[in-house]
Amino acid sequence: MKKLFILLLLIPSICWAAPPTRVATYNTGDVISSTDVTANEDALFNYTQAGVDTYADLSIVNADISASANIQSEKLNLTSIAQGVNITSGGSFTNGGTTTMNGNVVIGDAIGDTLVIDSGDWTLTNATTFTLTGALTFSGTIADLGIVTTADLNGGTMDNVQVDAQTSTGMLYVNDATDDLSGLGSQGTSGQVLKSAGAGVNPTFGDPPGFMMSHNTWTSITSTSNPHYLFQMPFNATLVEVSVSAGVVDDANTNETYSMNVEEDGTTVLGSAISIPRGSIDTVYVGTITDSSIADNATIEVLFSLGGNTPILGEITVVLTFREVL
Repeated sequence: MKKLFILLLLIPSICWAAPPTRVATYNTGDVISSTDVTANEDALFNYTQAGVDTYADLSIVNADISASANIQSEKLNLTSIAQGVNITSGGSFTNGGTTTMNGNVVIGDAIGDTLVIDSGDWTLTNATTFTLTGALTFSGTIADLGIVTTADLNGGTMDNVQVDAQTSTGMLYVNDATDDLSGLGSQGTSGQVLKSAGAGVNPTFGDPPGFMMSHNTWTSITSTSNPHYLFQMPFNATLVEVSVSAGVVDDANTNETYSMNVEEDGTTVLGSAISIPRGSIDTVYVGTITDSSIADNATIEVLFSLGGNTPILGEITVVLTFREVL
């Protein structure tokens, strides 16, 4: 009897594992016994007590599921989530398909988090602004940065960068004839300087401009001399400075006057003649230049104008300084 009793207990358990079926059925005119009714009721009762394993579609709502149910992800078939949800994951999240997230997405809490993007391509679609508020370090290579409107390399370095198909290391860049940045392509030769040829022309290396100094002295001048000294310019030049000094400036009659002027082809290059005061000796006086552009082959004339009863200028030095225009 003991073995039989155990067997009878196992049989209902096996039956109740599936949705129940009628034990007894009735037809019109049948006598319904209490035994048949009890058998049908027991089938329903035993099934619900053991745990229902089949539910009608749409019969379970959110309130029916306990917040502490702790349903594991591998037991869910989430082929598509089209509604707005908050997902908080403290573990690993693996997605083998396409994930679309709209709205603001926050990844990590900025406290020791690491974000690893292991993909063949990373595309920022319709990204009008991509802002980095912290430091960004690349340990690999950016193959193509695309078009960069503004780059501020504040304290950074660029090594072996190709600019205008030229390697930047040791390369000199200029604004070329078409107003574009261009590698000059030449370092020139020793002693040469880079010279601009004006708008629309590439600059070139050439010899530096020369300086010319006309330094002349005279023992004595006692009357107006126009010109007192002249020469021809050997190149286009800029007049840099005109100065005059004298070791003797007579003022015996107190009416003597002295001045010196410089002309280019008969036209003064100074705002006014340089006045040499009476009695002022060993003092350098510098003129105000109003026309510094001196043409090649122009005649430069030095003129002295003396007035009064007995004017005498002695130990006179005149210095004209020119810079060549290439």
